[in-house]
Amino acid sequence: MKYILRDEQGTAIVAALLILLMLTFVALTATDTTVNEKTMIRNEAIFEQNFSLAESAALEGLQKLASMDNDDIADLLPSRISSTSTNKDLLVGSDSEEMKDIFDLLDSTSDGIIDKDDYYAASPSFEKSNIGAETYRTALLLPIANGDSLSTTTARSRLYRYDTIGLSEDGGGKSMILIGYKRRIEH
Repeated sequence: MKYILRDEQGTAIVAALLILLMLTFVALTATDTTVNEKTMIRNEAIFEQNFSLAESAALEGLQKLASMDNDDIADLLPSRISSTSTNKDLLVGSDSEEMKDIFDLLDSTSDGIIDKDDYYAASPSFEKSNIGAETYRTALLLPIANGDSLSTTTARSRLYRYDTIGLSEDGGGKSMILIGYKRRIEH
């Protein structure tokens, strides 16, 4: 009996240690995979939340604009916005439909990024929304250009394009939604 044990010289212990090492590696890999999947799920939840908040803020601005009749909406025209206007922070005027011009209007801090810092700038381009802690909205008034297929006269068009923008930066994520519609205004 002593002769048989002497020939093995700890092979069973080495085999057991190798199996334990392999099981430890499998457990570490499974843990890492679980952590990565949880991170992806959390990021997706933050995106979904920010997307919904931004969309709600844009719809809130759209609803505010659409609820006004043509007589009251004159207060929203860029030439008539004043410091006493009840909607002075809602509408940003622009004469161009180019996105670069819209970007420049919204980027109050001129840092090349449209974010919540543009709300806190000296002349903010966004209005704070009550929907979320870091949720903002704004609206753009863009006249339809003369000669455009939607412009029916050679005089200044009375058809305007409104774009409302919702921005949400809750939970470390960011979403921005643009919703637009067209409306004819009698001057």
